[in-house]
Amino acid sequence: MQIKTLGMPVLYLVVLLLAAVFGCAVVVDKTRLGPPFMEPEELKARLGDPSLAIIDVRADLDEEGGPGRIQGAVLEIYNEVANWAPKYPRDQTIVVYCA
Repeated sequence: MQIKTLGMPVLYLVVLLLAAVFGCAVVVDKTRLGPPFMEPEELKARLGDPSLAIIDVRADLDEEGGPGRIQGAVLEIYNEVANWAPKYPRDQTIVVYCA
């Protein structure tokens, strides 16, 4: 049996997925040891920044995302992270939120 090793970005996305399921928003920043929290003010200031990907993993939403949708956020299905994670560049800051 061959075991595949996950790279750090994939590991961070798995951590983010678990955090999203349990109700918090975190940011992946590969320069730090763990995924830090991003304050809403910082996120608001960075809206439109091409080096930032905002991912909405709230369950039971349509494509518009409903109320609470952050401008520029992409709707992804939280339990399909393995399918959508590879499309985000490894050098991009990724914000995942669920509430």
